Amino acid sequence: KYNITLWKISIFDAIALGAMEMKWTIGLLVAGLAGCAEDHGAAQVHLAECIQQSEQKQYLQAIAACQRALATEPNLVEARLLIGELLLKHGQFDRAIAHYQQVIHNHPEHSGAYEALGDVYARLRRNDEAAAAYQRALDQAADQAALYRKLALVYGDQNRYAAAVAALQQAQTLAPQHARTHYNLGMLYQRQAQYAAAQTQLERAVELNPAYGDAYYQLGQIHSRLGRYAEAEANLRAALKHQRAYAAQALSALGAVLLRQGRGEEAEKVLLQAVQADPLEPEALHRLGTLYRQGARPEMAEKLLAAFERVQPYSEQIAHYRHVLRRYREDADAHYNLGVLYGRLGYPETAAEQYRRALAINPADLSARNNLANNLLHRGQIEAAIGEYERVLALSPRNASAYNNLGTAYMELGDLEMATQILHKAARVDSAYADPHYNLSQIYFMQGRRAEGEAELAIYESLR
Repeated sequence: KYNITLWKISIFDAIALGAMEMKWTIGLLVAGLAGCAEDHGAAQVHLAECIQQSEQKQYLQAIAACQRALATEPNLVEARLLIGELLLKHGQFDRAIAHYQQVIHNHPEHSGAYEALGDVYARLRRNDEAAAAYQRALDQAADQAALYRKLALVYGDQNRYAAAVAALQQAQTLAPQHARTHYNLGMLYQRQAQYAAAQTQLERAVELNPAYGDAYYQLGQIHSRLGRYAEAEANLRAALKHQRAYAAQALSALGAVLLRQGRGEEAEKVLLQAVQADPLEPEALHRLGTLYRQGARPEMAEKLLAAFERVQPYSEQIAHYRHVLRRYREDADAHYNLGVLYGRLGYPETAAEQYRRALAINPADLSARNNLANNLLHRGQIEAAIGEYERVLALSPRNASAYNNLGTAYMELGDLEMATQILHKAARVDSAYADPHYNLSQIYFMQGRRAEGEAELAIYESLR
C-alpha cells in the first residue's frame, strides 16, 4: 500500500553521543597526561560516572562518560576495558577490539586485556585469534581456571577435542569444585558420543550446583537417546524447574519423551506449552503437528507443519542468536536480529518484544526503533508508531527514510496534509530517494490531483 523502509545501521554512524569521537588508533602514545594530577583527577571523575551509569544500565551515557575520561587521560586502562565491554552490548566488535589492543600496546603484560580480546574473538568465532589471546593471558596468569575453560570452548568449537579436554582438566586441577568445568567436559564427551563419561561429568555438575538447568537438560537428552525415558523425564522436569527463561527446548524434548512412552495427552499439553513459549521452536512445531495429523485435528496439524517448514530454513540462525543470548544476556544486536527473524516468519508481537529488549539495552539503536515503529504501524497501532518514528528523527534529524515512514503513518491516520509536508521533507533531505515520491503520488491520486500524482509517480519510476 505504501513504501516503508526497513533498515539496519550503526548508531555510531548515525548520531553523536555528545562526547568526543574515538580518534585514538593502535600505536597512539600521548605523553605528559599521565603525570598530570589535575587531568588524572578529572578522568577518575568521568570513570566513576561511567561505572555508575553502567551499573544503572544507562549504557549510552556510560559510553559517553568513558569517552570523556579517555579524552582527558587516553591511557586510562579501566576506562578502555569498560568501554570495550559496553560497546560489545551494542555489537560494536571492531571498536571494542581496538580499545583492548590499545591497552595491550601500552601494557603488554595485562592479562585482563588479552582475556577480553579473546572473548570478542571467540564470540566472532575467530577461533585461532581467540586461542592465541587466551594463551597470552595464561602466560601472565597461569593460575586462572576460567582462562582454561574459555580456551577449551574455543578448542571444542574447532573440534580439537583432545586439546579441549586437556585444558578443562587443567582448569579442574586449579578449581576442582567448579560446576561449569564438569559441565563443559560433559558436553565435550557428549559430542563424541561418549555418553557414560558425559553422564558422569554432568551428574557431578548438578551435584556441585543443584540448580544447574543446562546440565539437567543435557542429562535428559543423554537418557532419552539411550532409551532411559524415566530418567530423561526426571532430568528434563528438573531443567524446567531451574531454567524457565529458555523453556521451549526442554518442553519440546520432554514432549518427545512422553510420546515415546505412549503418553499422548500429556505430550500434547507439554508441546503446546513449548510452542507458546517460543513459536520458533522447530522441533515442538513438528512434533505437535505430527501428533495432530495422527489424531483428529488435521487443520491444526497442517498449520503447525506449515509453520515448521517456514521456520526450518532459519533454525540455524535462530539457534545462533539464542546461544549468544544465553551467554551474553545483554546483547542488543542479537535481540534485534531475532526480532527481524520473528517478523519475517510472521510473529509480529514476538518481533516487537525483541525490538523492545534491544532498545532497553541500547535506546539509540535506530534500526530497532524504526523496525518497532514499522511493526506497530502494520498492526494498526498508528499513534504508537508515530511516537517511535519521531524518536528516530530526534536522534537522526536528517534521516530521509524515517521521514518517509512517519509520512506513511500519517497517511494511515488519515491526516494527508501532515503526511504531505513530511514526505516533501523526506524528498528534500535525500533527492535520490524514491519512496517519498511514490507515497506522495498516492496522496495526490486520493485527492483527485491526478496531474500532480502522475508527476510524482514519474519521479519515483526514474529514481527507482
